Amino acid sequence: MIVKETPKNKELETPGGDKWLKTMKGDSAGLPFYGFLDKNGKVLITSIRPAKGENKGGNIGHPMKDEEIAYFMKMVKKAAPRLSSRDEATLLKKLKSQ
Repeated sequence: MIVKETPKNKELETPGGDKWLKTMKGDSAGLPFYGFLDKNGKVLITSIRPAKGENKGGNIGHPMKDEEIAYFMKMVKKAAPRLSSRDEATLLKKLKSQ
């Protein structure tokens, strides 16, 4: 979904995207923001990592740091529990190679 485009590119936005962004509580999270839904449109998990210990939480955006990549992989596993270990390893390798 494309949201929050510049005035010049406003026509590229997804119709209703702002509503979904708000539904997923990502309207003040910054971009990029990710949210995975189940087949009924229920939010499973978003890129807003809960605060825990020294982790201050917040939107992971594009995952670059180890802890962001770990959380993104948690998101993927929740949204695609049948993802093969081979595909999971490929994705993880790609994220870490950035």
